[in-house]
Amino acid sequence: MDHIEEIAARTEKLLNLHCPGAMCVPQSWDNRIDCLLRLPDGSIVGEMIALSDLTEERIAGTAERLSLRAKGVQVPLIYEVRGGTRISRA
Repeated sequence: MDHIEEIAARTEKLLNLHCPGAMCVPQSWDNRIDCLLRLPDGSIVGEMIALSDLTEERIAGTAERLSLRAKGVQVPLIYEVRGGTRISRA
């Protein structure tokens, strides 16, 4: 568990070089890191990066796409993090 948290912290540092304000959340249950950014309207966008796909190039690409989204450019995200689904009884 500590290992993925360390990787997420390093990934966040790299991500912030190109996309200030971005954050990384380790998802140890799925061996991935979620890279997230809060947009000016308060919504959150993000990409999932599997540990097996984690490279500096992939992180830089994610940072670029998130930065463009923050500027209002609707670029497609790779493995987009979607908001949770609320399930309730009617």
